[in-house]
Parts: sequence; structure tokens; C-alpha cells
Amino acid sequence: MSTSNPTTAPSGSASRSPRTSWWAENWKALLVVWGVALLPVLPILLSGQIFVSSDQAGAPGWKFYFDALRSGTVPLWNPFALAGMPTFDLMFGDGAYPPFILLGLFIPVMYVVTYNYVLHLLLSGLTAYLLARVHFRLDRWIAAALAVAWSLNPHIISYIFAGHTGKYFVLAWLPLVVLFLLRALSPSATWKDLLGLALGISAFVLTSHLQFTYFALMGFFIVWVFYVGVALRARRFGEAGSLALRFWAPILLGIGLTFFIFHPPMQYTKEFGIRGGPERTSYEHAISWSMHPEETVSLLVPEFGGLNELYWGRNAFKGNTESPGILVWFLGLLGLLAFRRVRWFWLWGTIGVLAILYGLGGNTPLFRLFYEFIPGVKNFRAASMILFWLAMALLVVSAETVRRLSSAGPDAPTDRDRGVI
Repeated sequence: MSTSNPTTAPSGSASRSPRTSWWAENWKALLVVWGVALLPVLPILLSGQIFVSSDQAGAPGWKFYFDALRSGTVPLWNPFALAGMPTFDLMFGDGAYPPFILLGLFIPVMYVVTYNYVLHLLLSGLTAYLLARVHFRLDRWIAAALAVAWSLNPHIISYIFAGHTGKYFVLAWLPLVVLFLLRALSPSATWKDLLGLALGISAFVLTSHLQFTYFALMGFFIVWVFYVGVALRARRFGEAGSLALRFWAPILLGIGLTFFIFHPPMQYTKEFGIRGGPERTSYEHAISWSMHPEETVSLLVPEFGGLNELYWGRNAFKGNTESPGILVWFLGLLGLLAFRRVRWFWLWGTIGVLAILYGLGGNTPLFRLFYEFIPGVKNFRAASMILFWLAMALLVVSAETVRRLSSAGPDAPTDRDRGVI
């Protein structure tokens, strides 16, 4: 693999900051990413309509919530959510999520959910572009294509229909947090990378979707174990210790910064919530809403299993798809075949396979091992939610595949940076 080579700065660029130069070089590609990403929702925006979805039952209560915030009061009880619910103890909705709060304070409440989706549609394109451009140093138009593939991949975009805002928000941030994770684990990590990782974890928690946050951390843990394993195998014990510090310190800091919103639901569930009862931590509950073997075809062909009234699988209904999109499937599998001797590809291939096996829930005997031996698994159902890691793994492998097959990005991070030598 080629190593970093200095390039000659263009004339007159010495007075421009690196940040200004980066945006000057990339703004056109980003505008294309955002323009393409907005195409599916453009009719909604131009007509003044809003997204209406089944899981937004608490939306009428948001007017009460934002009116209270404007008056300087933080309501701890929401009487408009179902028969009345605690605002934060049950993590109902997005009441602690900063973008949601800002939108609710400045635009009519009926448009908050819709424009929050649009905002995070743009954010998902930006974060995927940054991952491809900054970490893999891909050509800006190749990075733009991968960013569009992420922001419009069927798995992410289908969450809009069901109104699963927390899931959508986590996936919008995920490429950026993966970028900070990879940089934090590289030998050239800086305090900015560690802080970025910590703030990314905080953003996950503030979305109020702890299950997606938990699954994201599971994937991060596997990446960290891989890096530590490489260091230990090479008897670089000091590096292994440094990797432990550079991983766990940001993770714990990120959770600690949001502990005020993380701790109350734990206590509420334990003392009052129905999810803490024995029937809600049983194996049968954990395997409910899993993906079934016949639905795995839908990972390649989203329409195969059907959606809504056309769904023919074993679950009661299906409002979303787990398909990551054909582009990352093609590039990802190409990379796994072409570079099958590179351990780094094995890492992300393993993450993708584990996501599928976990997502199948009780349809394979392996889920019993997950349930019995991995802390926290007993508290969740709908194992198929973890399949966003298949999409993320394929995106990362796709970016590295293109980087290795093209002449673009000669100054990309080396194998040594990724800990795979």
C-alpha cells in the first residue's frame, strides 16, 4: 500500500485555513449529495404536507411540552402521551434531543417531526461523506456517491414511515461516530478524536433510543477487541493499554455526560415499568420480532418480503426493511473477495455476519448464547434492529474497496493506522 505523500499547495492558498480550503473543495459535492437525498421528500416539502406515521402517538403532547419550555419550565409529566407518562423516566419521544428541542422552539409544532427527519436526512449524507472523504481520502465524487447510498439506503429511509425517530437519528450520526472511533484507535489519535467519539455517544443517548445505542456500542466493542488483539498478537503491550484508554475513556465520558437522561429510565424500568418484569426479560420476549430465514432474501431485494399489507412473513406486520442497498452490497462483496487475505476486511465482514445471525433471533441456536452470556440482551426484543451494522459494515468495506482499486486517495490512512499489519 502506498504511504502518505506530500502535495504541493496551490498558489495563493497559504493564507487560507485548512478548514476553509476543505469546504472550498467539497461544497459542490455536498450540495449534490443533499440535492439527491432531498428528491424523495421534495413533494412533501413543496406542498406543505407533513409525515404521518403510526409511532408518533405522542405528537399532540409536544405542543404542551414546547409551550412549557418557552415559559421556562421543564415538564416532568406529560398528560397528553397515552394516559399520561413521565417525560424523561420513560424516554418517551425525543424530549432531551437538542435538534428536536431547537426545532420545536422555533417552528410550528406540527412540522417538527417532518423537518427533523429532513434535517437528519441531510445530516446522514454529510456524515457518510465525511467518513469516506476524511478517513478513506476518497475522491469527492466517489465519496458523494457513497454518501447518497447511505442517506437513501432502504434500511434508513424506511424508518420514516413508521415514525421511528430515535433509530433514524442514531443512523444519521453513526458514520461520523465511526469516523471518530477509527481515528481514536489509530496511532495518530488526538484529543479531538477522543472528544468527538465521546460527544457522538452522548448524541446517541440523547436520541432516547437506548436499544440502538446499545447495539452501536456492541459493534464498537468488536472493533476495539480486533485492534487490541492485533496489538497483543504482535506483543505490543503498551499499545494495547493505550487502545484500552483511548476507547473506554471516551465511551464512559459520553455516557457520563448524559447520565442525567440515562439513569432515570433504568430506575423507572426497574421499579415501575412493565419492561422490567419477568415476562419482559424472557427468552420468548427477546426473540419476538426477529427476522425470519425467508426474510433474509429481503436484505438483497427489499420488496421480497413485502411491507405493510403486502408483508407475508411470520411477524404480525412489517413497516420497514433491513436492506442496506445494492451499491454497498456489490462493492462490499467485491472487496471481501478481492482482499480476503486482509484481516481488516475480515473484521467488518465478521460484523456484518454477526449482525445477520443476531437479527435472526431465535431462528438460529446462536441467539441463546447471545441471550445467556451478553449483558443487556435480555432487556430488548426485535433483534432485527441490529442489522444496521450490516449496512455500516458494507459501507466501510465499500469505501476501502474503492480506495484500494482506484488511484484516488494516495494519502489515505495506511494499514498500520488501522492496526492490521
